Amino acid sequence: MLIRILATIAVTTILCANSLFGADFIVPQQKIVGAETPIPLGELVDLSVSPIKDPPKHFVSYSLAWKVFDGDKEKRVREYQDGIFFGAGVVNKKMTALVAITYLYVVKEGDKINEVGTKTVLLSTPVVIGADTPEPGPDPSPVEPEPTFPESRYNLNSKAYKAAMSKVTSQARKSGAKNIAKSFESIASAVSAGALNQVDDILKKTTEANRAAVGNYRADWEPFFKYMQDVLYTLYEEKQMVNANDFAEAWREVATGLKAVK
Repeated sequence: MLIRILATIAVTTILCANSLFGADFIVPQQKIVGAETPIPLGELVDLSVSPIKDPPKHFVSYSLAWKVFDGDKEKRVREYQDGIFFGAGVVNKKMTALVAITYLYVVKEGDKINEVGTKTVLLSTPVVIGADTPEPGPDPSPVEPEPTFPESRYNLNSKAYKAAMSKVTSQARKSGAKNIAKSFESIASAVSAGALNQVDDILKKTTEANRAAVGNYRADWEPFFKYMQDVLYTLYEEKQMVNANDFAEAWREVATGLKAVK
């Protein structure tokens, strides 16, 4: 499924593609506020970004682009000034709020403009609705020794294996691990065959394949995908995963780890 990961990467790709990076352009310290504590059921969720206390040199203004995800679906929200609001609903759940902040910088010498640039950062925060229920854990069972994996570029085989064994119930693992592994392998094979060569297409097809692979165990696999979201996004942010072949290699490593899951 990996829906949150794909959504996060897609948002970053779209919003950061045309950014300019000047050496003197410092990004202000801001964060998302309004979700520090669980939101009571039936209440209004009101999110905004914290104010800029010390505007950096050359900073002029900023713009915001918000997205909120309820599981694998994007939530409809209403925007106002620097924030958004939406109904919490009546079911205990966790959502993810994302905001891309694009800062505008102008370098001037007198009345002459010497340089104009932007920098975009992506902030995220969990939004807990109702009771903060613990994520489902694995069934009590003897600890399985970790298999030995071959050396790999991203070390995702071991990370995927450990995450599945520690965060997913045994029944969900038995039902879905091999299917999810095949999902990742099929996308990687399509890249190698030249059928997929654009990152956006890879993400879209992976979303569709993983959605089918998890079947009725979507909630059981959610902790696994939440963990992998952080791991993969870090690789993307550090520019270790850039082109289609990079994603294909990462997908093969994830598949290797999942195929070892029992």
